[in-house]
Amino acid sequence: MILDQVEKETDKKYLKRIQDYYTRTAPGRKRSKWIVPYPLFVDSELSLGAQAADLCLHCVNWGFRRPEWKFRGAKRDDIHEEFAGLCGELQYRGTSVENGRERRLFGIFFVPDPFTARPRPR
Repeated sequence: MILDQVEKETDKKYLKRIQDYYTRTAPGRKRSKWIVPYPLFVDSELSLGAQAADLCLHCVNWGFRRPEWKFRGAKRDDIHEEFAGLCGELQYRGTSVENGRERRLFGIFFVPDPFTARPRPR
């Protein structure tokens, strides 16, 4: 769930309510292993993690490309040369087995059009 920033005091109160739920209630503690530790509406003044994530995303957007993506969009060579290798090393890598076939998984992937749904296998 993505929440828009409202105003800082309202956001801080909401953040406290979320924190209390996940730290002070039995269902919240049980469910806490499934969530991101900070809500996604946090602006960078409230969390240094948001600043770090913004910087990483900037490097991925402008410099990280995988050959199999066949991505033809613009990139910044300075960011690509400095950070693409690091992004590749930091991303999640794993495998999944679907219908008896092993498939490679990556934490960073290319979505050509985020507004169009992919066809689902039947």
